[in-house]
Amino acid sequence: MSTEIVSLVIAVVGVCGTLASAIVTQRLSLRSKQTELEHAERVRLAEQEAEERQRRTEQLRTCYVRLNANDRNYRDALLAYAYVLDRERRLDEVIHLLDKIIPMLSRARVIMRMDLGVVDKPPSWY
Repeated sequence: MSTEIVSLVIAVVGVCGTLASAIVTQRLSLRSKQTELEHAERVRLAEQEAEERQRRTEQLRTCYVRLNANDRNYRDALLAYAYVLDRERRLDEVIHLLDKIIPMLSRARVIMRMDLGVVDKPPSWY
């Protein structure tokens, strides 16, 4: 082989190596960027799920606080009513009235649980 051909082959190999290194570098950069974007997406989804769980927990807590407060008020009113009725009527009549009213509270609880999505369907007694 003549020196001209060897020089030409070396020049071609050098140019191909330079071009290939640019392509390889670009591919590695794209792969790195893609991995970074996938990681950022996973982090964003995890944060959204955590925020949704926190919002749902807060909503349930607020609902239960209101339910318990209303339940206490309801029981206080029933006891006051029973006390007044106890003076005027027999105790059996008071118990009969309370037996009618107390299931209403259970039904209200079931409705709130269904509205919040805590349960999918009402219990069999509902």
